[in-house]
Amino acid sequence: MRYEVEITNVSRVPVNDMTLEDILPPSVTYRTGTTTFTNENSVTVPIPDATTGSPFPLDAGGITIPQPSLPPGATWKINYRVEILPFPNLPGGTVSIINQAIVNSIAVSDPQSLTSTVPIVGRIGNFVWNDTNGNGIRDSGEPGVNGVTVNLRNPDGSPARNVNGTVLTAVTANDGSGNPGFHTFFGVLAGNYIAEFVPPSQFVITTQNADGAGVNGSVNSDPNPLTRRTPQFALAGGEANLNVDAGLGSPATVGSFVWNDTDADGIQDVGELGIQGVQVDLLNADGSPALNFSNNPITTTTSAAGVYSFTGLIPGSYRVRYTLPSRYVFTTQNADSLGLNGAVNSDANIATGITNVFSLIVGQTNNNVDTGMRLVPLAKFVDKSIVNPGDPLNYTIRLLSPYAGPLSNARITDVVPSGTTFVSAGQGGTNAPPVTWNLGTTTAAVNGNNSLFSGNLIEFIGDNSSSGNVTTLNLTRPGSTLEGDLMVVSLVVRRNSGTTITAPVGCTEVQRHFTGTINNNSIILDSVVTKLA
Repeated sequence: MRYEVEITNVSRVPVNDMTLEDILPPSVTYRTGTTTFTNENSVTVPIPDATTGSPFPLDAGGITIPQPSLPPGATWKINYRVEILPFPNLPGGTVSIINQAIVNSIAVSDPQSLTSTVPIVGRIGNFVWNDTNGNGIRDSGEPGVNGVTVNLRNPDGSPARNVNGTVLTAVTANDGSGNPGFHTFFGVLAGNYIAEFVPPSQFVITTQNADGAGVNGSVNSDPNPLTRRTPQFALAGGEANLNVDAGLGSPATVGSFVWNDTDADGIQDVGELGIQGVQVDLLNADGSPALNFSNNPITTTTSAAGVYSFTGLIPGSYRVRYTLPSRYVFTTQNADSLGLNGAVNSDANIATGITNVFSLIVGQTNNNVDTGMRLVPLAKFVDKSIVNPGDPLNYTIRLLSPYAGPLSNARITDVVPSGTTFVSAGQGGTNAPPVTWNLGTTTAAVNGNNSLFSGNLIEFIGDNSSSGNVTTLNLTRPGSTLEGDLMVVSLVVRRNSGTTITAPVGCTEVQRHFTGTINNNSIILDSVVTKLA
C-alpha cells in the first residue's frame, strides 16, 4: 500500500525548515527504500532510510524536508510504501488502518495533523460440489458444480456490499487451474454475514453441517437445505474465509396412489379404481407440515386416476397425511406386512390418516406410499348444522353395498327424530312415521353405491324376521353371492330387548359399523359387515 503526504503552502509567504513525522500503525510494516520527495517543480529525489532504529525515515522524530523553503501556493509530496501484516499477525480487532502524520516548521511552530483511515478488507469463498452420495461431506472424486449463484447477505437478509459499495454476488466457475465449482467475494469489510446458495433446478442442497464443524469446516455443506442460507458468521478485518461451501444432490420424489378399496382388505386389487380430489399433505417426521422453498406447506390433491406426487424434495425423513373425502373411511393399514415398501398395501393409519416415517435419499423416487379408502356402508346426512324452531330438515341416507350385485328383500325404515314433526317422504316411502321403503331387489351397485334414500335405518329381511330376542339371523343370500363376498347385515328389534346381532350362519364378521338406540320404542340397530365363508 502506498501513502502520499501532500503539503501545500496556502499563505502569502514562504515556509522554511519544514519537518514531517509519521509513526506507522502496528498493522503495517515499512517497505525499505521506498520513501521519496517531490518538490514544487515535480522533481523527485529519494529520502534515505534511517541507519539506526527503524529504517522508516519518517518514524519517531521525523525528518527535516530536504528543501529549505516551500513557496506560497506551492505543493510538496512525500511518498512511501507499507505492507499490511498477514491476517494471523494483525492486532486483534483490527478493522482498519489509521495512520497519522504531523507537519511542522522549525521557524514557525504550527503543527498540522494529517490522518488517513483505510478499512482492511477480507474475502469469502469457496466451493460448491455435486454431493453424489448425499452425505453432506465433500468426498474424494465428487466434482465441483458451475453455474450456482451465491449471494452474500447482511444478517437482516439485505444484500451485502464490498468496500466500493458493489453488491456482493457471484456465480461458481472454474478456478485458475480449470477446476469447476469455485466462488470468491473480494473487498469484504469486517462484519457479520450470511451466504445464500441458489442451485439450478435439477439440484437441491444436501445435509447441513454433517461433521459438526460449522461454517469453519473445510469439507462440509454449510447452508440449510430449505432456506438455502448459511448460519450467520463473522469475518474479521483482513480475514480470508475460504470454507463457505455447499453440497448439491438430485432431488427426491414420493407418491403415488389413493384407491377405492371396495372389498376393504387394504390391498390394491385388480379393478379397484383411484379416487380423485383427495387432499394429500407432506409432513416432516415430527408431524409438522413440510415446507417448500417459498415457506408454504407442501400439499396436493389426487388426479382423476387417484395419483399424486411430490417432486423436488430435499432428502430426509417424512410422513404423508391423507384427508378423507366425505363418507369415506380408511381401510386396513399394512395388510401384507410389507410396510411402506409394499407396492399394493395401504399405508395410512386408519385413525389419523398419517403414514409411518419413511426416508428419502438423494435422487430417490418412492412410488409405494399409497392408501386405500372406501365408502361407509350406511350413513345418514342432514342438510343443516344449526336450526331454528320451524325450520325444515331434509335427511338423506346412503346405502352402500360392498357386494357389486343386486340386493334382495331390502327395506329401509326411518324413525322421525324426537323434537320434530314428520312432513313427507320421497322416493316411494310411506307417508307416515316411521317411514318405510320396501326396495325388493335392487339393481346392481355402481362402485358399491346402490341408492340414496330419505331415512336412517336399514333392514335386510331374510327367511327369519324377528320382533323378539333373536341372537342369530339366518338370511337368504342376496342375488348371486359367492363365497368371499361382503354383505351388510342389519337387525331391527321392535321391543326393549338387549338383543344384538351376530354373524349369520356360514359367515364371518369383518367390521362393526354402527349401534344405537333410537326414539322411545328402543329400536336397536346393530349393523355389521359379514363375509360369506
